[in-house]
Amino acid sequence: MATAMGLINPTHLLALALLVLIVLGPRRLLALRSSLARAWQELQAAIAQGREGPHGL
Repeated sequence: MATAMGLINPTHLLALALLVLIVLGPRRLLALRSSLARAWQELQAAIAQGREGPHGL
């Protein structure tokens, strides 16, 4: 009985993570992680500031 698991299969995600690690290397992967975390924090701050209302208007 063969079933299609789709692209969001844990095995596929593991293989993709290993491929990214091999291509980018550990140092560039850590730099990418930190820049993505910084961008996420800036996005969250902008959303919170947008909920407070526009400033200076």
